[in-house]
Amino acid sequence: MKEKRCFKCEEIKSLADYYAHPKMKDGHLGKCKVCTKNSSSTNYHKKILNPYWKIKEQVRNRKRRTIWRQDHKASYDPVSAKKWRLLNPKKEYAKSQISYALKTKKLTKEPCKECGTIKDVQGHHPDYDKPLEVIWLCREHHHKLHVKLREIIILENI
Repeated sequence: MKEKRCFKCEEIKSLADYYAHPKMKDGHLGKCKVCTKNSSSTNYHKKILNPYWKIKEQVRNRKRRTIWRQDHKASYDPVSAKKWRLLNPKKEYAKSQISYALKTKKLTKEPCKECGTIKDVQGHHPDYDKPLEVIWLCREHHHKLHVKLREIIILENI
């Protein structure tokens, strides 16, 4: 079995102790797995202190999960829906109040506050204690608003 010297710790180790890398001459990285893990961990701990990197990473992970869901076509799960309703009683109550008000014509959907479209308009609750006070937004702008709100919450917690 072939051996190689790690340029970080300068120990001679077998090729099994190195990650494969097709662009290297011998097909393996120049530093051993232990050194690679240590430097990767150090870099991560430096980056995590940067609030903007944290937000960027959360957005990246959210996109990855969305793509995964689209690929796996996650269907409606009544167990998860029931769990969400139990964990978010105020939100569920506000949602049902809007639904009932729309059904009884006490409330009507308005165009999107941002772009003016009337297609696929959703109600956004700035305050769940006032369930019938909503801002009408199209799906795209509603999603963008929630992304901004998440980022604000993250920055406040830093």
